[in-house]
Amino acid sequence: VTVNVRMRCETEDLMQILYRLESEIPMIIVDELNIIRPQARRRVAGQIIEVGSSLDIRFNMSGFRK
Repeated sequence: VTVNVRMRCETEDLMQILYRLESEIPMIIVDELNIIRPQARRRVAGQIIEVGSSLDIRFNMSGFRK
């Protein structure tokens, strides 16, 4: 079974999620991983300030069961 996943989260959360997916039983395979950090800017008092934002993550995950 393969599931397409799209989610938003911070870097630390992504690392924990991927570790748990690939280290638990049954093992889940993560494939076609794409990570994008969208640029977010705001104008404050006439100045443009870069604002940190969550990662935009897309991947396929497949599971196998014996």
